[in-house]
Amino acid sequence: FFPVIGYHVRMEDYGKINDTINTVQGMRRKAGNEAIQHHLDEAHKHGIKVLMPLYPAVGEELHGPNGIPYVREVVSNFKDHPAVIGWMIRDEPDIRGHAVEELAEVYREIRMLDPVHPTYMVIAGGSAYENYFRVTDIAATDIYPMPNGPITRVGTGIDNATNLFPEKPVYSILQTFQTASYPYLPNITEVRHMAYQSILEGAKAIGYYSYTDPNWDIQQSTLYPGLIDFMQKELSYISGFMLDGEQIDAYKDDQVRWGLWEHE
Repeated sequence: FFPVIGYHVRMEDYGKINDTINTVQGMRRKAGNEAIQHHLDEAHKHGIKVLMPLYPAVGEELHGPNGIPYVREVVSNFKDHPAVIGWMIRDEPDIRGHAVEELAEVYREIRMLDPVHPTYMVIAGGSAYENYFRVTDIAATDIYPMPNGPITRVGTGIDNATNLFPEKPVYSILQTFQTASYPYLPNITEVRHMAYQSILEGAKAIGYYSYTDPNWDIQQSTLYPGLIDFMQKELSYISGFMLDGEQIDAYKDDQVRWGLWEHE
């Protein structure tokens, strides 16, 4: 399975998104068991996998009702649901004030309750990779370079992460949004460029941030038709090489990079 992840996807859109993604960020914390069950059931009905968030808000106590007790409840109740593909420990803890020791405790709780599904965590800053990626099974980067670039920061981030932790799968979350603080929307050529950088540097999945935010809906954007083509004509094809092929050669310099795979 080669995840193509969408952040902030509305549940009512699950039946419309298979032509661009196959995995979503799940319901945020504080959701009741009934709501989580419905959400996971809807995802499964539409063939969507779910990375389930378990993190409290900044400032909430690790051992408060939305900390470790919530982790225990959700993991125990939903670890066997067929839509669950993994557990999101935290999002960008390096800029949100979460200590590595706290995350290690959450990681241990999850692993004791569920030895099967991996944990997932996005780290914002490259200088924090070494500390924070030690306490998760899957490491993810989210480097948003456009429009001021260089766009190659994306591949450099994946390269740094895979060199630090060659035994861990590394995922790459790509810039696919437009907001007041990020007014530039990458075009499909730039998104493809960031995706191929990621894959050539060893990323085991890519994701899009984001599908919806206040005043933002990717399905209504000029980028969306290109994402459909990218999934149908490229990602669905090369995922076979990523999963089952063997990389037999690679090259990069300051102008070009390429990789050569053998598959069947």
